[in-house]
Amino acid sequence: MGVEVMVVAAGVQMYGQYQANKAQAKAERANAAYLEEQKQMALREKRRAVDIYTSESDQFIGQKVSTIAKSGIDMSGTMLMALAGDKARISREKDAIATSADATARIAGLRKNAALETANTLSSFNYNFIQGAGTGLNAAAQIGQMNAAKGKDFFGNPLKSKSTVDVGMSSTFLKER
Repeated sequence: MGVEVMVVAAGVQMYGQYQANKAQAKAERANAAYLEEQKQMALREKRRAVDIYTSESDQFIGQKVSTIAKSGIDMSGTMLMALAGDKARISREKDAIATSADATARIAGLRKNAALETANTLSSFNYNFIQGAGTGLNAAAQIGQMNAAKGKDFFGNPLKSKSTVDVGMSSTFLKER
């Protein structure tokens, strides 16, 4: 009776592992979809932030040029260099905004790919077969141990006893050496 219970228990455990893997794979796919949304949001935010910064920067430069022009200051030499410096700083800041958003999007994309890879592994026949085989072999080993303790072979047949064990050499030969 114990063997039958162990076989059923192993089957239930294998089925439970398979169902848990399916549920985890589904969760990983949902996570991947969320991460794709995060990636797309980061790219949209990048465009928005760069557009806003560009607009504000253009206004800043425009106001500066207008103020200089109204004051009658010559737009050559130092003033022109100062404006060029402002433009360069603005360009670097736009690049930093874009680079940061691109990094965020890339990280989300990498996490998405990892989640999909995990989902595919959990859903694969090979993964589930190996996991189930491990459970089955463990149950078989336990059945074998249980039967051996009762003096039976793996299939429950009585073990045949031997009166002598052939070890390859007689004890007389060993004594003579």
